[in-house]
Amino acid sequence: MPFNHSLKTARVTADYVVSILDDLVLVDTSAGAVAITLPSFGASTALNYVKHNFRLVKTTSDANAVTITVSGGALINGAASYLLSSQWAGEEFKCDDQGAYQTETGVEFSGSTPGVATASRALILDASKGIATITSATITTLTAPNFAGPEAHAGVITPTGGIAAAAGFTASPRGMWIGQTAPQVSADFNDSIPVITETYVSEIFVPCNLTITGIALFNGTNVTGNVTVGLATSAGAPIAAALSASTAGSGVDAIQRIPFAVAYAAKGPATYFVQVQYSSGTARYNTHILGNHGVLVQTAQTYGVLTSFTAPSTFVTVVGSVGGLY
Repeated sequence: MPFNHSLKTARVTADYVVSILDDLVLVDTSAGAVAITLPSFGASTALNYVKHNFRLVKTTSDANAVTITVSGGALINGAASYLLSSQWAGEEFKCDDQGAYQTETGVEFSGSTPGVATASRALILDASKGIATITSATITTLTAPNFAGPEAHAGVITPTGGIAAAAGFTASPRGMWIGQTAPQVSADFNDSIPVITETYVSEIFVPCNLTITGIALFNGTNVTGNVTVGLATSAGAPIAAALSASTAGSGVDAIQRIPFAVAYAAKGPATYFVQVQYSSGTARYNTHILGNHGVLVQTAQTYGVLTSFTAPSTFVTVVGSVGGLY
């Protein structure tokens, strides 16, 4: 009958023979290369241990390798030995019913150092899905997840690289308007007077990763002077890579596209803010009368220089620009 035993974690710094009592072996190679020997189970006894897996992890960042072999010369994945050469590289080794070993899929620590994991903080990754089982560890690097079907997650997911458009599709910014409201006719909205020492800030939502060429503003009844536009983060920090040159107003009661110096690769889903400045007090720009989006007027500003602000969460009537992305 199978042999029952309590499993343990072994921490080693030199050559080591794995015991059948070992479950996880954490190998420190800072003093030199380490040889690990797995126990040998002949075909007559291997079935007793078919459900026992040995997990091995190299925990240090040095260039020394962990070389893994099997006592008696049994093979690992059909080879005489197996190497772990980078920090947090790890595998799970399972003995089959003929005494040979195979590595289990999805337990290798891939990529750069995963957060603050240490020898006492075990981390096993399922590389096929980008999922991690963590014990007192923080992950900062994961390979891109690949989900073929529905996935349920109890915790918060923070996609630092954003979320791309659905497979086979692209996403356009042209339907994204401040306040989710676009003009329908030239007389829509309120014809307002800009102040040349003010910057007009309006909230806009970007639902996924996409490229933004610039801002499409709905001009008022006078286009005298120039206009400068830019994007800011949800924290109110202007984005240097999403800033236009000073551009002459063009098109009365019309939508004018004002490009950034370079098209900006925005990440989403995320809230951004549009900043708009005018160089002439005789110009007119269209503003929202009603809304639920954040609006702010920055005062004592210099035309052509966009500055940081505290992100607004409330609406202010007849000051927030009418415009969208393109």
